Formats: sequence, C-alpha cells, structure tokens
Amino acid sequence: MHSISVENSKTHRIIFQDVPGILGEQVDSDLYGERHSEMLSPTIFNALATADLSSSSAIYHYMVAMQIYQTSQMFDVSQGYSFVKVPNQDAFVLLEFDLYEVQSWRQLFNLVDDALVTATEIPGALFTVEQIAQSSWIGTPLFICPDSTTLTELSSLPFAALCLAVELQGEDAKIVFHVNGGVVAKVQLSQYASCFAQLCLQSALHIDEQMRPEAMWSVQSKQAFIELTNPKSFELSGVQNLPAQLSHCAQSVPNKVALVCQDETLTFAELAVRVERMMAALIDSGVNTGDSVACYLQRDMDWAVLKIATMSLGAIYVPIDTSYPVERIGHMLSQAEAKVCVYKGLIPQELGNALGGVKQVAYTSLNSETPCSLQDCAVTFAIDSVAYIQFTSGTTGMPKGAMVEHKGMINHIFAKINDLNIQAHDVIAQTASQCFDVSIWQLLCGLYSQSTTVIYPDSVVWDLTEYMEYTRQHQVTVLEVVPSYLDLLMDEQDCETQKYFDDLLFLMVTGERVTVGQLARWFKHYADIPVINAYGPTEASDDITHYKIDKHCSLESVPIGFPIANACIYVLGSEQQLLPYGSVGEICVAGLCVGRGYINRPEETERAFIIDPIQPQLQQRMYRTGDIGRWLADGSLAYLGRNDQQVKVMGVRIELTEIEQKLSAIDGIKDVAVLCLESNIIGVYSTVSEKPLNERALRGALQRKLPSHSIPSKLLHRATMPLNANGKIDKKILTSELMD
Repeated sequence: MHSISVENSKTHRIIFQDVPGILGEQVDSDLYGERHSEMLSPTIFNALATADLSSSSAIYHYMVAMQIYQTSQMFDVSQGYSFVKVPNQDAFVLLEFDLYEVQSWRQLFNLVDDALVTATEIPGALFTVEQIAQSSWIGTPLFICPDSTTLTELSSLPFAALCLAVELQGEDAKIVFHVNGGVVAKVQLSQYASCFAQLCLQSALHIDEQMRPEAMWSVQSKQAFIELTNPKSFELSGVQNLPAQLSHCAQSVPNKVALVCQDETLTFAELAVRVERMMAALIDSGVNTGDSVACYLQRDMDWAVLKIATMSLGAIYVPIDTSYPVERIGHMLSQAEAKVCVYKGLIPQELGNALGGVKQVAYTSLNSETPCSLQDCAVTFAIDSVAYIQFTSGTTGMPKGAMVEHKGMINHIFAKINDLNIQAHDVIAQTASQCFDVSIWQLLCGLYSQSTTVIYPDSVVWDLTEYMEYTRQHQVTVLEVVPSYLDLLMDEQDCETQKYFDDLLFLMVTGERVTVGQLARWFKHYADIPVINAYGPTEASDDITHYKIDKHCSLESVPIGFPIANACIYVLGSEQQLLPYGSVGEICVAGLCVGRGYINRPEETERAFIIDPIQPQLQQRMYRTGDIGRWLADGSLAYLGRNDQQVKVMGVRIELTEIEQKLSAIDGIKDVAVLCLESNIIGVYSTVSEKPLNERALRGALQRKLPSHSIPSKLLHRATMPLNANGKIDKKILTSELMD
C-alpha cells in the first residue's frame, strides 16, 4: 500500500436505511452495538493504484460505487435512492441512475465520481440531515458518509440501522460494521462484510471487465451461506417405502383406526387387506409397475384404497376431478399416457369418447380373491420411481403433468411429521381436492405416523357449518386450509358461540398468501392454537418451507418460512447467480424433493428443471418456481409474488404482491387482490364489516406504507371475493369484470 497517497485520515462510513430483508422484525434487540471487522486485502489498493485510483477521494468514491452495486444486487433498490455525503460539506447528494446501463466496474466508478464531483452544481440535489429526517423517503436503502461526525448525527435517527467504516491505517485496511439497533443478525453482519470485501477485491482486480454479481462470493463464503440458509437434513435410507410401511402398520397396530369417512372406518389391518386385493385386481386389469392409472372418483374410502394401492404397486397415480370439462380430462389422460381409467358410477358418454384407447375399468369390477402381497411389492419397490402425476395450470391454456417421485413425496411427509410433531394419537384432516397436491400428504401421512386420517367428502367441504361440526365431532388435531377458505370459516365462527376447532394442535394455511388480518381473526377465537404457513410448488413434492406463527408474533407481512429437510432453496438473480440476505430474486429449489419434470412436455421441462447451477458437483435437479422472494433477517423466506405479478408503470417496476401485503395489513381489510390493467394499478378489497372503508383514510394509510407510484389509481370494494375450485381468489374473474 506504499503506492497509495493518503490525503487525510478520515474514516469512510456507510449507513443503511430501510434495507429490505436485513432490517427484519424477528431479531432480538440485544444486538445493540454489535460489531464485526473484516480485513481488506492490500491487493485491492495495489490494483486501484495501478488503475490510477490512489487518492483517498478516489478510494472513497470507489467504495461508494461498490457499495451501491452490492446493495443493488443484495436488495431491491430500483425504487429507492442513494444519499452520499459530499466531503467537506454538511450535505448529502441524491444519486439516481440506472445500473443496468453500466457495463464495467470502471464505468460504474466514473458514473459515481462524476455525480459526486458535479453534485454542488445541481440545484436541489443536496440535502441536510435535518431535511432528510423531516422527509418520508419510502424505499430509500442507502446512506453513505465519510466521517464519524456525520455518523453520530445519523445514528440518532430511526432509519440509522447499520454503519460500515472503511478504515485506512498505514499499510492496513479493514471494514468495520456496527449495528445501531437490534435489527441485524450477527451472522448476517459477518456474511455481508465478507461479500463486500470479496466484491472490492474482484472488482479492483478486473476493473475494466464486465460487472458480474458472482464477484461477491468466494468459494468458502458461498458454501457457508448455503449451509446457513438450509440447515436441515433428514436421512431417508432408513425409511420404509409405501407398501412396506402399510404392511408394518397392519402388523404393529392392526386394530387402530387408519381411515374414517363419514360412517365408514378402516383399521390398518382392514386397510391392508383391501389394498392388497385392489393391487391384485389392478394387475388383472393389465396394470404393471410404471403404468399410469387415472382415478376418476370422488373422494371417499374407495378413492383412498385405490390411490394407496396404485402407488404401492409401483404404478403411477393420476387423479382426475370428476367436475373437470371433458376436453381437459381427455388432454390430461393423453399427456399422462394412462393405461387404464378407473371410475365409479356412470361415466359420461362424451368422456368415454374422449378417452380414446384408454381402458375403462369400473371400480365395482375390481375384485380379486387372490391378494397381491404388500411385502412382496416392497422388496422390488424403487423409491426413485414416479409416485404420481399432478396436473397444474399450463401457459398454453392446457394443464401440464408434474411427475413426483416416491422419495420426494416421503421426504415431504416426514417434514410434516417432524415439523408439526405429528404422533400416533393425532387426527389428520383430509380436506383437499384430489387434484390439489396437498391431498397427497393429507392421506398418506397417517401411514407413517400411525395416526388416524379423516376424509372430508366434497359435500362436507362446501357446507361450512357441516365442515366445522365434522371437525369437532372427529376431534381433528391437524387441519389445513387455504386462507380464503379460512376467512369463510371465521365468518361462520363470528356468528357462533360454539368453538369447533378447540382440539387442533396446529392450523396450516397454504396455497395462497395469508394476511396478518386473517391470522388476527383466527387468534381472536383460538389464541392458543398456532398457525403453520406452508409454501411449495407441486413440482417439488408440495411444500418446501414452513413458518410457525403464534398469537405473540408481530408481523406486517407473513413469511413463507424456513426450508424443510432436504430442500435446498436458493434466491437467484437474472443470471442464475446466488443472492444473499435481503436480495430480491427468483425462489429456486434443488435436491431430492424436486420431481422429474412435466410428462411429455420437454420444452417446458427444459425451461423449469435444470441441473443445479450453484452446486453443479452434486448433479441434482433444480426447479425454478417463477416466484419472487428474499431471505429475511431471521433466516426465513419472504414471498413477494410471481414473476408475472411484476409490472412496470411509467417505467417504474412495481410488485403487485407488495401492494397486496400492505393493503391487507390495514385494519378492517379482509381479502385483497391487486391487478394491473392498461398500466393502471387497481386494488380490490373486501372488509370484515362488508362495508367500504373511507377512501381518503385508506389512501392515507397506503401512503404511509408505499411510494406514491405504487398507490392504486382505483380502490374498489366488493362484499365478497370470487373463488376458484381450490378456494383461492379468482383474479381471472375480477379482471374480466373490470374489463367489462
């Protein structure tokens, strides 16, 4: 560092305000005054000197440039601002420029350097600390200043959370992070400092080369971060496959009730007998291991037996909802290459015509006096074979069939057992449609926990009063619903004195975003029953994160949670680079939970299922969810919406889900949906009182939470929200109504 000409001994300090993710709500407040130091390599300064950047002002400007770049990669700052302290003046300059136009590290430095040098010549570009404090800079992520005097002023303000000092002392240099409030976990402090040091090193060494986000990571820091964000593992080698587990239950707890559906019950021993006979009947119908079996049945005991028998045989279970249009069913069976279609009752003539060469087998004809042994099937069973094909919405308008393997399915079941502490005395509710992937774990979890599963027929699900009484009558302890359906249940509960869910140990919500208001309604009636928020795609064996919430949680929005065991989750940038805490990117998942892709849809499979680019040495599949999220301060994930919910209005990027989250947090709001129609943001909401809120007050509340360009141009009240077949808010109907 002898080649560096140090003009003064000022310490360069960087202060952050409103950094998403880093500024969390779950971190203990005893971190006040926490410090972390990271030595800067002398190579950085030697490289800067070689690049003719050796003065202290140039070094300061370079560190400013790197800090702006790192923040743009780590945090969503596209809608924010950067305030940089002008040396020798008591003012900050407001920097606003598009980093996407910058190619090399030197170009970035020149951009920042020019902005700072000419700042004093631009009217209105300078702000004092007092002006900053008196203004509402929603989304402002970054403050940078070069002296400890200004640091003292800023640290007394509520937005001063984290400061960074770049200290030059002779031939040594280091960065010192200091926490001014209990908002940053110590482990994140260390990781952020390490990334910044690595970024400075790589950018200085390659100053005239193209900027690349991976410059922030060393091999060691990347691996440490992956292990930090994905701490859970579970060894599947000792777990029995499905036929072996059912056989084990039949022998160890033969008389325990396994399944209940209205007035019918089956013990584990009775279930095993029926499954063995059904497997033999399927074989007699021409079904072999690996064949697809379409199940055209409503959810009842026969459906449960057929489903378990199909998968125990090593065949592939393909659920078909009997209410689906004929064209859709025909497409699904064609895509799945179904060998047989098992049905109950009468099959519509037009559907029979659409089945083509698929063999139609009546459920009543599936009888065999010679059962097929579960134990024999278990011996030859392949745990990496496909267990089921679940169809999801397709971009072409036709559904696509996601192939899920037994190992991913079993891993998810054990995630539920372990995270919810499900035991033999529990009673699990099977409420989901057979075409909703939730139905898989709801039915099969009881086999692995030796607990009882209660099947809710469709007639019960769509009658709220009967649903609640059915839950109370069967003393259900684990119940899972979509948040929109939870609202309907709480509407009923508000009118009742009878408590229907007192036996629950956990309520799970899944399938769509749950709001703080919905949770508050639940805890109003059931304060001591925690809620698990679950998130996951069908393509990765259902849920991949869980988040536990109790009545003491103080949240503005609800995280989707922590990764389950053996689900390696990343947040990736546009170039599939790993992003650290606070970064906004695509949620991707790798590991044994990831399925094989979409059956007979090679192009869509190739786009969504790739070899893990972050840990290529593992040669494991990774699924790109298309969901946007970021890591929060407590190590959990926040869901920020879909890629297609990210819109631009007047050139500004806007996250529709963020608006939904802020709108749903307002008192009195029940359900919300935010749409973008012809570059207009429209907020649709319902209320607990079923009456519209005062629009002026509503807009005022949003203005305190969102930047002006994110405030909906219209706020429309509806008494109720339209729901689709899975109980989620149907935005297609809302869009159609608004377009009319």
